[in-house]
Amino acid sequence: MTHLDVLHVFGSDFTPEEAWDLVGWCHMKGATEFTLTGLVTQGAPTTAFAPFDDAAAPYKLPAASRRHLTGRPDSLVYDCELWQLTPETIAALPLAFPHGPFTYQPSDAWFEDLELYRDGELMLGFVTHEAEGVLRITPEERKELENQGVVFRRDGEWVGY
Repeated sequence: MTHLDVLHVFGSDFTPEEAWDLVGWCHMKGATEFTLTGLVTQGAPTTAFAPFDDAAAPYKLPAASRRHLTGRPDSLVYDCELWQLTPETIAALPLAFPHGPFTYQPSDAWFEDLELYRDGELMLGFVTHEAEGVLRITPEERKELENQGVVFRRDGEWVGY
């Protein structure tokens, strides 16, 4: 198995455009699927989900067990909805996260915690209510991002892996 560096990314270090660029970079480096969480307050309509759901529907995959950054007290591995990560779904993700993937904006219905997977393993995950995430990449990929000026940190404040 290839060694992966576990790096931490923070919303304060990225513009929304830079965060979406990182998502696109992960796709270029082999991320093929993603999940996100939709939350609804009791009795609220789910119409806020429709723009993303409609755009991403053709790319829906069967649910599968994946490792997450947040979750149940007994395990961070659990079944989740998945979609193919494609140029079309990357273009649809701002419908779910209009202010970028780090942004937490609870309302009656909202999306949070975008997570990308490469070969079924977490590659990039955002914990929106912490505006923090984890990036798991090879040392060569880390050097590539360093050369591009992408900001990451060795340690997280609230999010670990």
